[in-house]
Amino acid sequence: MLKTLQRRLLPLALAALPTAYSCSEPAEEIVSAPEQQAEPSLFACPFPEEAYSSFLNQEPLSADVSLSEDFALQAGTRVVGLRPPFLYMYGPGNEASCLSENGRGAETHLPITSECACWPMLLSCEEQAGQEQGIWQLLNQEAFPGAEECNGLDDNCNVRIDDGFSPNRPIACPEETFIIYDDEFKPSACHLGEQFCRDGALTACEHYIAPLEEEICDFVDNDCDGWVDEEDYPDYWGTCSFSDEAVGICQPGQYICEDGDLQCEDAIFPREEVCNNLDDNCNGEVDENVSDEWCYTGPEGTVYVGVCRPGTAVCQDGTWQCFDQHPESEECDGLDNDCNGMIDEGLENCLACVPGEISECRNPEVTNPTGEMTVSACGYGLRQCRDDGTWGPCRGGPDFENPTWVFHRSEECNGYDDDCSEGIDTTIEEGPLHRSCYDGPAGTADIGRCASGTQFCENGDWTTTCEGQVLPRRFDLCDDGLDNNCDGVIDNYETLYEKVDVVLAIDRSMSMMDVIAAVRSALESYLPTLQGDDQRFAVITFGSVHNHEVYGVGYPALVRQLTSLENVISYLESLDVSYGGGRVEPNMDVIYLVSKPGSELANRSGSFRLAWRADAAPYLMLFTDEGAQTNGGEFEIYPYRNVTGALGVCRSQIYPCELPGCNPSIDEATGEHIITNAYWTYGDRFEMDLFVADPESLLWQQLAPGRVHDIAGIVDNGLTGVEVMDALRCAGREEE
Repeated sequence: MLKTLQRRLLPLALAALPTAYSCSEPAEEIVSAPEQQAEPSLFACPFPEEAYSSFLNQEPLSADVSLSEDFALQAGTRVVGLRPPFLYMYGPGNEASCLSENGRGAETHLPITSECACWPMLLSCEEQAGQEQGIWQLLNQEAFPGAEECNGLDDNCNVRIDDGFSPNRPIACPEETFIIYDDEFKPSACHLGEQFCRDGALTACEHYIAPLEEEICDFVDNDCDGWVDEEDYPDYWGTCSFSDEAVGICQPGQYICEDGDLQCEDAIFPREEVCNNLDDNCNGEVDENVSDEWCYTGPEGTVYVGVCRPGTAVCQDGTWQCFDQHPESEECDGLDNDCNGMIDEGLENCLACVPGEISECRNPEVTNPTGEMTVSACGYGLRQCRDDGTWGPCRGGPDFENPTWVFHRSEECNGYDDDCSEGIDTTIEEGPLHRSCYDGPAGTADIGRCASGTQFCENGDWTTTCEGQVLPRRFDLCDDGLDNNCDGVIDNYETLYEKVDVVLAIDRSMSMMDVIAAVRSALESYLPTLQGDDQRFAVITFGSVHNHEVYGVGYPALVRQLTSLENVISYLESLDVSYGGGRVEPNMDVIYLVSKPGSELANRSGSFRLAWRADAAPYLMLFTDEGAQTNGGEFEIYPYRNVTGALGVCRSQIYPCELPGCNPSIDEATGEHIITNAYWTYGDRFEMDLFVADPESLLWQQLAPGRVHDIAGIVDNGLTGVEVMDALRCAGREEE
């Protein structure tokens, strides 16, 4: 660029020279100085003969030549042009060849086309008024040959423009020497681009791959510094953990990069809960739900002999405790305490029985048809108390001397074949022993919808689970014609709130399409029954379709303020979830914001508070097909970091409810709560029903005990008219 500017800014004297010659002429065709000599006196300035001879002979000066008092030509200078009052020369070392003859005899001129980059030094003889001699003035510095560049000039002065460049030969770009590019020995992500020299300029650099700012664990040199996956300080690759904080045995670790893969180092993750006094599955509880197993600690052959019976192994303080009945020291109590088949043996002065007394006993001895004495594996016999107060042997039949048969009794759940049906705790008629059971309040079994269940005999004891029982509901279902709370009265909902503010919180993921349709259908079918009630409805949607800088991805958006049910149904008809809501569905944030007094919810047009009425019961119905989620760890609006923290915060707001309609006002004079809702008792919890994908989750159950439903049932089991509308119609009723 500097050479180009010099070419364009030469003095007018240069511009006046002939322009018929070009640097494109071959160097060997340059004509030497003519034999006809010009007189040095043609200059008004001093012009030594040595300089003139250099021009004529086209040889460099052999020694320094002074042109004036303060200007000298150095040895090696070549005088290449005379055209009074101008003098042209190349300094020592300048081998420029961009010269030619003008064909007019004595004068040799230089070509001045725009392509020639090797300009000679230009001097002008300036006459001085009143002086005999003029002085030399430097008009232009010479341009030395340089490396050829792609610029449309003959930079190296070999009479060829942009030589060494080809319009079709690629040039590697860019020129950063500090970047390590990919080759067979260096797996670098960077790749040189290519450009071409065309029409005196380089084209744009194409196909160049630049370094990344940060290294990626992929066995590639992404930042192109010659090192692969080199970032090894502890926190570069991030932490790996089950949760943000240490819970139970779980501890966070650090990711390390090995052979292009991230490996989690030093982290401890959940494992199956075992009996060790540790929280192995990292849920905040120790040794919970560890399976109980049958166990027996007595010697082999003693179980079911005498008083010995197997028991249940229970985890206590990190170790298994077996609660069985094993052999103990014999006592004078008429029992076989040491389970050796004898009663009260070896005890002095022990009258285990009254002499002559007869009682039933198990495993009697019987005589078979061949006369051999055997011990029966079932049924009962008789034993008689000896004169010494100890029991005699258990013999079958009434004749102690000739026992021939055993007594049968009705089968009991005791691990013994009482009726000799060749099955322990079973009967020929009914199979395994079972009995009716019921865990509901007394007087409600088999009343209304309630039904007794069944317990089964296992290992000589009744199971703890009452299978198949139907217990009373907390309230009657409204308008279904059934006695759901099993009190003998059908549809007794006289304690129904007169005013309810209902919030429907709906997960906007595509998978919720059928659920939303079912809820809308239920609302439509029950709309006529609500005409006389003072109830209002709001709609909140959440899911990845929403994004907010304060509330986060998937934030709860208030899309319908508390309004009529007709308006809500109309909105649900237009709600489109076909483009999905993603898997970010922070349902715990919904519960937090809805149950917190004074909280705001955002939508696209601003932030709003739910218009709770002071005399209406606040109530939430939440629908989601995902597990518990939160944005708490990222946004300051939420005072918790994870779902466990969210559970604690939400519970503090729900127990008791402090929203309008829950008697939150206090009389300053008396300090008592001002009753704003006659159907609410201060201290009651915030009412909500949760329709979720994992209704058995302990987290959901702690938030809404007894009010958590399987969302799949809304569609699969036809529960739209029962569960959904039971919650809506009967929200907040007190127990009777």
